Amino acid sequence: NKIILIVPEQHTVSTERRTAKRYAPSAALRMEVTNFTRLSDSISRKVGGLTYSARTRGADMLMLWRALLSVHGGLSELACNGGDPVSVLPTVYSALRELTLGGITERELSSAADSLEEIEGETSLSRRTRDLALIGEAWRQLAEDEYASFEDPVMKIKRCASESGYFDGCDVYVDSFYSMTGAQLAALSEIIRHAASVTIT
Repeated sequence: NKIILIVPEQHTVSTERRTAKRYAPSAALRMEVTNFTRLSDSISRKVGGLTYSARTRGADMLMLWRALLSVHGGLSELACNGGDPVSVLPTVYSALRELTLGGITERELSSAADSLEEIEGETSLSRRTRDLALIGEAWRQLAEDEYASFEDPVMKIKRCASESGYFDGCDVYVDSFYSMTGAQLAALSEIIRHAASVTIT
C-alpha cells in the first residue's frame, strides 16, 4: 500500500530529511511526506483546480472592504458610526479568518444566530454573528468572481477525498500535531473514511 505521512507544515522538511536518511531511495515511490496544504495541492493535481490566482492579505482586505460597503446598510451590531466600515475592517477580517480556519461556513453562522435568538432572544452576540455571516457571504461572492476558488485549501481535502480516490488503499500516518484546526479535523475525518488505515501518533 502507498504510505502517506501527514505532519505540521513546520515539520515537513525535517521529516522528509529523516525519512530520506532512514529508508532506501526506492521508498519514495510508495511513501509521501506531506502537510495539509501540500496534500490539498496534490489532490488538485489529480482532480483539477491547482492553477489559480494567488490571494494575498492585501487583496483579501480590499475585497472585504468592498463587501462591507455592499452590505453596510443591512448590518446591525457591526454598523459603523458615520457609515465608515474601515473602522471595523481589521476586527471583521480577523474574525472571518478564524472562522474559515475552523471550517465554519456562512450558512452555519446564520444557523448559529438563529439558535442563539431562539434560546436568548436577540442579543449583541446574535446580531454580531448574523452580521459576520452577511459580510462573509458578500466577501466570498466577490472573491469567487476574481479568483478560481475562495475555498480554504484544507477544506478542499474534505470535499474532494471521495471523488479523487486519493486515499483509497493508502495507509495514512498523522504525526507531531499538538492540536488541529476545525478544517484539519474535518479533512482528517474524511481521510479516515477512505483510507485503508489511519494511525495518529
